[in-house]
Amino acid sequence: MRPRRVLLILCAFRFILSAAYGNDEIPKAAWKRPIGKEYKDNIQSDQLAGQWYADMTGLGDIVPKEMTAKSLKNIYDFNVMKFAKGEMGAVNGIATDGTIITTNEQVQEVWTGTTLGLAGFMLGEGVKDEAYRTAWGIYHVNYETKGYWFRTPKRGTSREITALRCTCAPQRSGPWK
Repeated sequence: MRPRRVLLILCAFRFILSAAYGNDEIPKAAWKRPIGKEYKDNIQSDQLAGQWYADMTGLGDIVPKEMTAKSLKNIYDFNVMKFAKGEMGAVNGIATDGTIITTNEQVQEVWTGTTLGLAGFMLGEGVKDEAYRTAWGIYHVNYETKGYWFRTPKRGTSREITALRCTCAPQRSGPWK
């Protein structure tokens, strides 16, 4: 296995362990640098991205199944259901007490791709009802309440949705100058 892939797997595993079991239960000697204090106890919607990648590439389980199931349950309970009444998808990060983190703008956003990736991973892990409810949040906001039929937003918060337009125009070079 290539060193870069091993490093990615180890970093993802470390992050998942800290989110699922708390940073104090991870042997400190196993890691060269401690997890950042500011977000170490938060629940991130993409905290299992390393395992999702490992599944897609055939690397197998880097996180034990019971830990994956517990993490997915926490993500669903907190990032989906405790954010905007469960009607917007998965917020990127949320505190363990259910409060929205306000120290970083990106943490309090819902990203369409991250939410749909999470829902797909949930389906792959057999968490069907939660997966459909998570994906439904993106559908509900974009197509039922906000009417973004042809401009699916890249991100949004509970206060606003930012619909970024596609920039498909040719660059101003060559014969188009």
